[in-house]
Amino acid sequence: MDKRTVSSAHERIDGLEKEVIAIKTEVRIQFKDLFGRVKRMETIMIGTTGFIIALLVAVLMIEVLALASAVSTIAGGISSAIQAGKDVNSVMPQFGKLADLEAQIGIAESGKHKGPLGRLSASQNEGYAIASAKLAHKEAMDRLRSDCRLYGSPGLWESVVHETAKARKRHKDALEEQAAKRDKIFYFVIVVVAVLLCALGTAGLFWGAAILAKEIR
Repeated sequence: MDKRTVSSAHERIDGLEKEVIAIKTEVRIQFKDLFGRVKRMETIMIGTTGFIIALLVAVLMIEVLALASAVSTIAGGISSAIQAGKDVNSVMPQFGKLADLEAQIGIAESGKHKGPLGRLSASQNEGYAIASAKLAHKEAMDRLRSDCRLYGSPGLWESVVHETAKARKRHKDALEEQAAKRDKIFYFVIVVVAVLLCALGTAGLFWGAAILAKEIR
């Protein structure tokens, strides 16, 4: 093999090395751009998911820490009205509010007032607040029973018990329905986001592989 042949072979090798380096550089740039786009899309999707989840949490917002004081306030107003001789029609809406609060206490005790993520953690303060609200409601109903029988018209307490039972069930069913809808939407959003992220990652890999194959050819 003469020197010209050897020199020509070295030149071709050098040329191939330069082409390989150029291809590597181009592929690196392409992949960097690709992953940057994927990262931006992931950030947008995660941010959107967080916003949707925040909206879902607001669908069933129960102020657990304020339940006990709300019960005491409403019960105090009812007690004053009964002692003042108000008729059943004037106090029944307030008893309806107590029934709503009782339903909220029950939902909070079951943890359904929080979404699936919120139920993974329990706050000690929230637990105390729920126990305090239950006690406040029991004491309020005991006091109002005495007021109805002492100051109210005959049969007032029996009417209250009958109507509040129906109101409590209506409120409880409505709250549970809202909680169920919220949880279904939450899981749907999580599944959709997971599928989209997987699809996005897979598409990115295929795109990158296609770019690499094109550059190699």
